[in-house]
Amino acid sequence: MTILKARCSYFAAKNDAYASPKGVYKTMETDPDSIFVVDVRNPVGLISSRISGSIWIPENEIEARISELPTDTPIVLYCWDVWCGLASQAAIPLLNAGYDARELHGGVKAWRALRQPMRELTDSIS
Repeated sequence: MTILKARCSYFAAKNDAYASPKGVYKTMETDPDSIFVVDVRNPVGLISSRISGSIWIPENEIEARISELPTDTPIVLYCWDVWCGLASQAAIPLLNAGYDARELHGGVKAWRALRQPMRELTDSIS
């Protein structure tokens, strides 16, 4: 039975660590000040668009730029897709510093698949 309890704890923690794309979009539409969305993709390759309403702080700059993030608002971090670990890596220092950070489940790929709004960029790093 202990293995089942351990598994249950794991899935409870996993569910708490993720934010669903549909839930994030709904919150951004109905109460945009209650959520802060951050694109943590590093400029590897061409980043041609960003989730509308998000800001860009690459994962490798999160700790240095932590003062740019609100301390009283949940932060949702996103990267490329479910195989990318940048958002979860960026969440660790934020959580250790007391920020309410979560990872957008499926990243920008899931967001696009659900046809949620994207903002096209004029250059790859703005």
